[in-house]
Amino acid sequence: MFIKSKIKTNQICALFLATFISGCANVSPSAPKNTLLTKQSKTQATTSLEKDKIQNWGSKTFHGKTGDRLDAKETALLNLLQGYIGKRDGGDCSGFVTLVNKKLNRDFFDEKELDKFYTKHGLKSEAMFKLYESKNLIAFDDPKVGDLVFFNNTTRSTKNNKKAKIITHVGIVSSVEKDGTVGFTHNSRGKNAVDFMNLKNKNTRKKGNKELNSYVVSCKNNNTSCLASNRFAGFGKASVRRN
Repeated sequence: MFIKSKIKTNQICALFLATFISGCANVSPSAPKNTLLTKQSKTQATTSLEKDKIQNWGSKTFHGKTGDRLDAKETALLNLLQGYIGKRDGGDCSGFVTLVNKKLNRDFFDEKELDKFYTKHGLKSEAMFKLYESKNLIAFDDPKVGDLVFFNNTTRSTKNNKKAKIITHVGIVSSVEKDGTVGFTHNSRGKNAVDFMNLKNKNTRKKGNKELNSYVVSCKNNNTSCLASNRFAGFGKASVRRN
């Protein structure tokens, strides 16, 4: 009875790990087995995708950089992203970026090169950040459509970490407005959505009816520390990489 119970317990644990080791916890095949972070895929908590984010997509004028009109590549990217909104393609944040990367013929990264940048955490989003950092392609302002945007400590196991900032989430910049509001398309809780960040108004959720900062972490009492701007880690200048 003890042996059967132990086997059953092990099976449940294995199923539990298989369920939670996903999302932005995509793990490198070569990552140390004892460093896997669990419960990653269940903790990307942002506001629900509002219908007008989809309905108004085509009616807005998006800019690759504030004041600039979109070029052909940026327009093609937005058309691609639009087709994924509200769907589950990709499965998690890094999986979604990987999917788009393949569609764009590896515009964001090469998988073989990326594999060299996994840390002990085994997170694919973090590996992307490290890759861009190694090429001096991490910036903290002047985003363009098609850049990657990284966030830290957005998971259940990292959100209260005061000692270290760990890259746990990634999205794709899909709009840059004149007031500094950056729209980003990402996979949150298994579904692809558009959310927002405004670094000029870090602690402001909305101004009137306009959303400035979306929640990228599930926090009690909607703490402002959980808004996108306060978990922002940098832009990956994919637009530079493509030129």
